[in-house]
Amino acid sequence: MLSKPRKWCLRDEPFKSSWLCVKMPLSNNEKSARHRAKVNADPVARARYLARRRESYQRRKREGKTKHPPVAELSKARQEELRQKWRHYQRSRRSKIRNLPLQCSSQVEMNSQWLQDFAPYSPSSEVDSSSATLESPVDSYSWIKQEPETVVIKWDNINTLPAATETEQDNTPSSATATSTVRPPIMEDLPSSVMLTITKLHCLVERKQEKIEALEKQSRQLWSSCIRLKVPEGLAEGGAML
Repeated sequence: MLSKPRKWCLRDEPFKSSWLCVKMPLSNNEKSARHRAKVNADPVARARYLARRRESYQRRKREGKTKHPPVAELSKARQEELRQKWRHYQRSRRSKIRNLPLQCSSQVEMNSQWLQDFAPYSPSSEVDSSSATLESPVDSYSWIKQEPETVVIKWDNINTLPAATETEQDNTPSSATATSTVRPPIMEDLPSSVMLTITKLHCLVERKQEKIEALEKQSRQLWSSCIRLKVPEGLAEGGAML
């Protein structure tokens, strides 16, 4: 019962040449409308159509597939079972939505330096500025890929830099450790960009050393206050372990 597709022309008047006409397919609604109009126009076709519909309805009625019973006509146990299924479906759907993983474009790995930055408050942390922290290379490969900066540091005597650092670090209680870690190599034949990077690394090590000293001081103060308040022995041991 399919009809031929319509022909749309570029103008209202039809053309003799067929290559200018565009054939548009019929929609399903229009196909069914045309079929119903054709059936209603012919009495014999309409009688056959109604007979087929009546036969299919009688067959579905014998099989018990004509309609679904309403909820009120079901038993109490069946109603409660359906309600429990609906509640379980809604709970599982909410949990799936809640536990969806965050879609991230790049894989982010935890860095040990990030954990060190989240330290408790100390007076020495006010000296550290956010710009200095951002300028320091956080990743070991990030500063290698960057363009060399134009800042040039003029050294009067490069070989005397370790000695000056030693004299400054002698005032601190951990001068032996600081001198062993802060002592720079001989920078005679290095370019200015490498020298600047090494200087930034030295400054970063000094800041971290100050943070470590502040944390040690805080731990000593907390331990002394814990002893002063006479905390129970088990709780004091737990605080010491933390």
